[in-house]
Amino acid sequence: MRAVVFMTVLLLCCARPALAADLSEMYTRDTLQKDAMRLRTAVGKIYNLGIKPNLTATERDELGEIEFRFPMAKTGDNPLNFYAYRDGRKAIVVMPVLSLKLLKDLTTTYAWVQINDLLHSTIDLYYSALRRRPLSKFPENCYPDVLSAHDIPQDAYEQHGVESLSLSLRNEAYAFIIVHEFAHVLFRHKRLCQNHESGNPRR
Repeated sequence: MRAVVFMTVLLLCCARPALAADLSEMYTRDTLQKDAMRLRTAVGKIYNLGIKPNLTATERDELGEIEFRFPMAKTGDNPLNFYAYRDGRKAIVVMPVLSLKLLKDLTTTYAWVQINDLLHSTIDLYYSALRRRPLSKFPENCYPDVLSAHDIPQDAYEQHGVESLSLSLRNEAYAFIIVHEFAHVLFRHKRLCQNHESGNPRR
């Protein structure tokens, strides 16, 4: 189960061109704003309680000060647009609210499918449709969010096991992304230092 989720996360987050659709209006701004604080809080707890204590002294030193940013969606945004960069001694990790919300709903869908013994292939078909079908082929010219597309009820969390599994998958997925972005910062930083020391700077 977890292997399926993380393969999906890996493909969606690391192979960014895979989802070329503009999903910036999949959720209303009000919906994203309502979830924004809860999503930011979740990321903060995962970092402070699960990741930060496990960083080595060398990793903490090389990362420097860490700042998370949570921008709202803009037209044309990649739907899973997590990225990181260095600003002097500061590591900036950008985790858009749209991307966090979409991933949260994805893990909820996996939990619902798993608990109800349904086919995971329906989720693959959903993302395949987002990649291949033009907007005009969807009802009301609007991309359906993952929960609506899979008929996940509003009270899904009330079913035994769904909430705990969903939160577990979400937290692990967020942690994976944070560590993945840290690795980008550390790798790029080391590469630039090595190139500078060898007299062969690269951009």
